[in-house]
Amino acid sequence: MTSYMMSVFPEASKGGDYGALGTICRSAGSLGPTLVGAASEHVSFIWAYLDLGGCLLVYLALVALLHGQQRRNRSGTPQVN
Repeated sequence: MTSYMMSVFPEASKGGDYGALGTICRSAGSLGPTLVGAASEHVSFIWAYLDLGGCLLVYLALVALLHGQQRRNRSGTPQVN
């Protein structure tokens, strides 16, 4: 994911963009334990694990989407916007 994002960022602002991305990713990652703890405290651990499974599915879909885009760009197929 990092190498893909570094290839997308403009050369002039690559350092700042990478820093902002890292901050967002680490902030989102630190919310995970808080949300799982709150869900398990107020509902049950089953819902907490279902939430984690949903997040995993969203992440896998994003990775598959980006990987497919990267493969299309390498093969020379025109990209549809």
